[in-house]
Amino acid sequence: MRRNYANRSSMKLVHISFVHRALKREYSQQGESIFVELYTEVVRRGGGDADLGRQLPAIALAAGLGDVRWNVFQPVHASGPHKHMTAVTMERIRPAVLRHGLATNEEIDSVIGGMHAFAEDSSTLVGMPRMVQVWGTA
Repeated sequence: MRRNYANRSSMKLVHISFVHRALKREYSQQGESIFVELYTEVVRRGGGDADLGRQLPAIALAAGLGDVRWNVFQPVHASGPHKHMTAVTMERIRPAVLRHGLATNEEIDSVIGGMHAFAEDSSTLVGMPRMVQVWGTA
């Protein structure tokens, strides 16, 4: 997901992008690692880069922006519906995963089931992808 915000009065550009590889963590056995691989490949086949965030400062500098700064943050959830966000995302990318032949319906169901089970465990934390904000002056 990318968002661009331009403030014309000060000519500052802010870009927010995700770093999906940041999702790999302790619960990879619950399907998260497979999700990251599938998501990254679906985005790549669509012409995108799911890990663009880490390159944004260099891209901004190469584009000639001055006073380039950045912020990296990663929401983490201990409870509530946000703990299921990656599982819901996997459900939403199912058609693309199937279209590209990256996994079967049964494999996707297994991944989603593991992710929901992990999210339902009150002793777990679920981190979203790292988000990178970059801004500078034109």
